[in-house]
Formats: sequence, structure tokens, C-alpha cells
Amino acid sequence: VTARETSHQFVWSAHEPLAPKYGVEQAIVDTIKYNKDASGIGEKETAIIQYGRQLLREKKISPDLFAKSVKLFGYQGVVELTGLIAHYVANTIMLDFIQW
Repeated sequence: VTARETSHQFVWSAHEPLAPKYGVEQAIVDTIKYNKDASGIGEKETAIIQYGRQLLREKKISPDLFAKSVKLFGYQGVVELTGLIAHYVANTIMLDFIQW
């Protein structure tokens, strides 16, 4: 979600082909890749996509989505999800900074 939302082609290209190998359904990859509505896939997967999109687009999470995410993943899980998104944003910035 972070690679797609930051339009970082290198990070996306590195992760997209690996996702199905690690159990991510192609429908989920396509939902992210083509910016489709996330409904119709698993509840947790939908929440992760919505969380990532909202955080990166709006720079905040609505109270409803935060509560839903805590219900699904626990407070620690939401902290870890947020940290993971931040980590990938930092990676995209560093990759853009490095002179290849």
C-alpha cells in the first residue's frame, strides 16, 4: 500500500511479484495496484488497505477507522502497522535520495 500510495515504482516492482509467493491473494494485489475499492476482500486486509491509504493521503486516521483497526489488530498491532508504513515511506525517501 505504501509503495502504491507514494508512487514509488522501484519499491512496488520489488514487492509486487513477491506478494503472492508469501500468501497475498492476487485480488488483494490488484486492489492495491489499481486503486480499487477494498471491500470484498478479507476484513483485515480491507482495514490495512484503508488504514494505509488514509494515513498517506490525509496524514491522519479517522476515529472510526482507528477503532476498527484496534478491534482487529489490538493497539500494539496498530502501532506496528503505523511504524511499518512509516518505515517504507522512509525507505522510498532514501531510495530517491541515493545517487545510483
